[in-house]
Amino acid sequence: MSPRPTRASSPHAHEEARAVARAAWERLRTARRALERAQDAAVAAEADWRDARDRLRALERVLTAASAANHQAKTEGPHAYAD
Repeated sequence: MSPRPTRASSPHAHEEARAVARAAWERLRTARRALERAQDAAVAAEADWRDARDRLRALERVLTAASAANHQAKTEGPHAYAD
């Protein structure tokens, strides 16, 4: 078998390849920046979520204490022993 004939490269093939590589590199840089922005947004969202969770837990503690105080007032108040 004889070797396959190779296609003669055009005089501008090297420049075209460099242009394609440059464009691909720019797309990669753009994608990397978008990924970094998305990661930053995810970190901020997680911090917001944790803050909201902590506030809800604090509110739950306040409501539980208020409920206990209300129950205690109902059972220990002066009207609790009235007939």
